[in-house]
Amino acid sequence: MLRFPTGTLGAQSFPTTLIVDRQGRLAARALGGQIDDVLESMLQPVLAEQQS
Repeated sequence: MLRFPTGTLGAQSFPTTLIVDRQGRLAARALGGQIDDVLESMLQPVLAEQQS
């Protein structure tokens, strides 16, 4: 189960999309339905991060 510090997430509507980076940090959040282009634009910076 993912745990986030109190007050940092606030996912109160559904659907909610969370993008978590390689270190387990919340990298992006989107509330409501999203189209493919929006999701891809949210994922690209995370995927481009250097692997450690």
